[in-house]
Amino acid sequence: MHQPPPPTRYRFTIFFLIVVIALVNYIDRGAIAYSAGQIIEEYGFDRAGWGAVLGYFGYGYMFGALIGGALGTAWAQSGSG
Repeated sequence: MHQPPPPTRYRFTIFFLIVVIALVNYIDRGAIAYSAGQIIEEYGFDRAGWGAVLGYFGYGYMFGALIGGALGTAWAQSGSG
């Protein structure tokens, strides 16, 4: 029977990059809340308009996670990952 090759340190690099991406995403979500006053003032949003902006941000986050998860699963199952 064929034995798989021994694990490499590459997996730690991938894990580190995932952690960095999650951290940047978390900071980005905090930054949009922190700068809400300046964004609302600069672009002239009312409460409903700002709610729409946050909703679109959430939709992008949601669909990005769904599509990224599906692509990651497909890539892993194809034998590339």
